[in-house]
Amino acid sequence: MAVLVTGGTGWIGSFIVKALVERGEQVVTYDSTRGSWRLKDLAGVQMVRGDILDFPCLIEALQSHQVTRVVHMAAILKGESQKNPRALQRVNCEGTVNVLEAARIAGVSRLVFGSSTVTYGLTKTDPVDEDHPTCPIDMYGASKVFCEVMLRDYHKLYGLDFAVLRFPHVYGPGREKGTAVWKDLFEYPARGEHYTLPSGGDHELNWVYVKDCGTAAAAACLVDKLETRFFNVCEGTRHTPREIAHLISTKIVPGATFEIGPGLVPGHSAEYRMDISRAERALGWKPAFDIYQGCLDYINTLRS
Repeated sequence: MAVLVTGGTGWIGSFIVKALVERGEQVVTYDSTRGSWRLKDLAGVQMVRGDILDFPCLIEALQSHQVTRVVHMAAILKGESQKNPRALQRVNCEGTVNVLEAARIAGVSRLVFGSSTVTYGLTKTDPVDEDHPTCPIDMYGASKVFCEVMLRDYHKLYGLDFAVLRFPHVYGPGREKGTAVWKDLFEYPARGEHYTLPSGGDHELNWVYVKDCGTAAAAACLVDKLETRFFNVCEGTRHTPREIAHLISTKIVPGATFEIGPGLVPGHSAEYRMDISRAERALGWKPAFDIYQGCLDYINTLRS
């Protein structure tokens, strides 16, 4: 019996694989890219080169490896989706339907889906729990809501057990794509370089360290019974880029220099704090890294 992780050699996916292996699970990655270097020090992981748009290949991977649970992380990211909406529709929407249908045919007992807090759109309550209406303001968020609706229907029609993890702004070592501020804000000072952010210093954002994404997905995958199915996964406290810069320059990299302008990060709306009590209660999961611990681990990892 095995857990298959689509996008398992990707950035967040690789941390999910590591968390599952640490819990003694047999893991299979299913990925169309050559990212196996992320898992080079991890023994016993089986890697399948395949595309989620290749339906026969998906079914073969699930059946031949006796997969009982799936963590679905393969997706087009927000920045890429704005450049290529057709790819977004094919990979995020059609690809997810392929994963769901293959899981149904193969008799998979649970599917964990990596979603996003952008599904909420412009939030109206503080804090934001998982019952907040979903009203995305861009095509990436709409693709995630589409997938969540498909999961609900597959559960209703075919009994496919599922959990949805809504991640906010993820930070941590190994990121190659996405909004530069989520990466450069931490990596410039680690390299001894001055970091400039023209605007965004006042933007209160929800953050989650990438290792906590891994442990949350493992918890959702392996918990015996799910009484509820949608979970915010983050630290549970907001921080501005200016606060993070101050933390790094005073406690982690003394003397690090930043130039950060006021206002919001371009392309990102204002956010209320995410409520994570449901994940704590139903999954037995809590973030192991607050913003200080995450910054410290991130920068020490880069230095080593």
